[in-house]
Amino acid sequence: MQHDTDCGFSSGATLFCQQLSKIGAPPSGLILEAPITNIIDASISHPFSYPFRFLPCFRELFVEALPEKFNSIDRINSLACPMLVLHGTQDGVVPIEHGRKIYDEGVRTRRSIKFHEFPEAAHKTIKDDPQSKVVIKEFLDATAVPSQK
Repeated sequence: MQHDTDCGFSSGATLFCQQLSKIGAPPSGLILEAPITNIIDASISHPFSYPFRFLPCFRELFVEALPEKFNSIDRINSLACPMLVLHGTQDGVVPIEHGRKIYDEGVRTRRSIKFHEFPEAAHKTIKDDPQSKVVIKEFLDATAVPSQK
C-alpha cells in the first residue's frame, strides 16, 4: 500500500487547501492540523490582534481590507478526499472552534471527515501527544492506495 496523503498546519492548511482546489486532483487523504476557518476569524482571535481588535475600525482597516479571505470551508467543499482535522483544546493561537467549524461543515456536506481533539495540546504540541501517532496512523491506513506495479 502507498500513502498519498497531504498535511497542512494552521494557516498553512488553508493555503494548502487553496492550492489543492486549484489543481483538481485531490490526494487520497488530507490532514489539517489546527486549521483556520478563514483569515477574518483567525485575525480576530489571534493573540497579536488583542491590542487592536477593540478599535472601531479594526475589522474594516485590518481584516476586511485583505484581498484574499483564505476561506478553508469553501476550499474543503471543493476537495473530494477523506479528511482528518486535528486540534488542541489549549490552542491559544487558533481556537479549537476553527477546527470544529471545518469539521461541522464537512459533516453537513457529507464529506468523509474525522475530527480529533487533544485535551492538553496547544498550537504546536499535538505531535507531542502519544495519541496523535495512533490517530494519524489509523487515518493513513484507511486512506492508503494500492501500490502501482
